[in-house]
Amino acid sequence: MLDKLRKTITEQTAQIKEAALEQATQLGDVAKEKAKETTHQFATAIRETANNVTDSIRDKTMSLVDDWLKIFPNLEHYGLIITSFGISMSISPVLEVELMGEAEDFSVEKLDLILEDVQGNNALTTVFKTVRMTYDWHRKTGGECYFDKIYLKLTVGISPQVMVYLGEPKLM
Repeated sequence: MLDKLRKTITEQTAQIKEAALEQATQLGDVAKEKAKETTHQFATAIRETANNVTDSIRDKTMSLVDDWLKIFPNLEHYGLIITSFGISMSISPVLEVELMGEAEDFSVEKLDLILEDVQGNNALTTVFKTVRMTYDWHRKTGGECYFDKIYLKLTVGISPQVMVYLGEPKLM
């Protein structure tokens, strides 16, 4: 009788193990499917967020470029003419403009008057403060200011950049 009981327990244990293994396999398949679904939802959300951020950056940059485009008639009024104009398109567009003017049109006194005149216009103020700073820093070198031309390069993108050269740059 003990042998029969042992045999029954062994058979029932094997059946329970088999049923448990089958249930575990089914649960594993459900868990795998749920993990795939969650991963897909997560990837879709990341893709949508990245697209929204890209669109937002592009829109902000385009608005910034539009603001800067409005200053070119003013720059021309102050004696700076456009010598090169271009754009670069990528995730965020970039406007690149080179200008040239007569150095004598930008003495310290004239720059002070121009800066007073353009007060309130951030783009123009940035341009002419950079011109002023270029002259100030050059003066600190102790060198003579014998340049007859001034060159500017404006790069307008997410972060606008103004470069000013006294005399013709060799690598512009």
